[in-house]
Amino acid sequence: MSYELNPEIIKYLLNNVAEGIIVVDENSNTVFCNEGAAALRNVNAKDIIGKSVLECHRPKSRQAVAVVIEKFKDGTMKQHRRTISFNENYYENSYTPIFNDDGKYLGVIIISRDITKQKTAENKLQEQNLELIKLQKVKEDLSHMIVHDLNNPLTSIQGYIELVCSDEVGDECKDDLTIAFNECQRLKTMITNILDVHKLEDSRVKLNKTVFDIKEIVEPTIVSTKGIAHTKQISLVHSIDEKLSKLSADNNLLRRVLENLVSNALRVTPSGGKVEIKVTPDADNHSALFCVSDTGPGIAKEYHTQIFEKYVQTGEEKKRRPENRGFGLTFCKMAVAAHHGQIWVAITPGNGSQFMFLVPSL
Repeated sequence: MSYELNPEIIKYLLNNVAEGIIVVDENSNTVFCNEGAAALRNVNAKDIIGKSVLECHRPKSRQAVAVVIEKFKDGTMKQHRRTISFNENYYENSYTPIFNDDGKYLGVIIISRDITKQKTAENKLQEQNLELIKLQKVKEDLSHMIVHDLNNPLTSIQGYIELVCSDEVGDECKDDLTIAFNECQRLKTMITNILDVHKLEDSRVKLNKTVFDIKEIVEPTIVSTKGIAHTKQISLVHSIDEKLSKLSADNNLLRRVLENLVSNALRVTPSGGKVEIKVTPDADNHSALFCVSDTGPGIAKEYHTQIFEKYVQTGEEKKRRPENRGFGLTFCKMAVAAHHGQIWVAITPGNGSQFMFLVPSL
């Protein structure tokens, strides 16, 4: 036994759904308009039956709708959605072509859905997000201004330490002053990292690329960090593969990346340990691979990615050296990325760390 739904029931259902529905024939004339669609357009449904569907749209939208219908006819478009605003409300119009079993084009069904609540919530969320971004910018600008101002007194302190060291003082006193000087230098490096991370985030750092010998960044790094190595009696060694000699990069940025990694390695390596800088060509011989290894305690695998993010400290770092703040590795990551390179870490807890970064060579 077969059943057919009463046309009056179908009409009742279509007129009482929340969405507005318009059906258009193959000639783009309106053949059905439910009460929801008529109310949305502020017209009587009977008045638009038999008229072009374009008359149901605002003048500025008619050309675009006509193009969509033509694309439906030639099969180059399967569906189209557009959002419109009307009387402070928002609606989403969904256009879908109708075909018979033989693939013949029969017309279009247009369904209009009121999305005012959704759109209002989205707009409010966007406004709140923009406000949060503004507040975050104010906070960052203030913190960076304070950090920037810390540079001046530090420079003065270092100057006075150097002045005292130039006089005749005892070896023990000179060692203490050297430690104080190195700590000032470390703090200045942290300040510079914070400022440069801010600049890199805002894309305000332009690479000053030059062609230079790799020794020009390795040897100054050894010189700037040998004081800490000597104080902790750590063996600081380096090697550069003879097949790889020159780089085309920003000398200053890469030197500071290397200095950050070596300083970190020296800080976590116990007295009597070893820190090694090794530079080799990558497998394709088109990139330089820098590796800084230490004999410290290493870091658990779950922190391999996180340690390059701002403010992140591992559980062991919090216990071992809470004075360290996570901007150095963030700077390293961003500086290497600016060279279209990569940076990562290979760590086995208890067996030291290997921080590596890869940058294109000549």
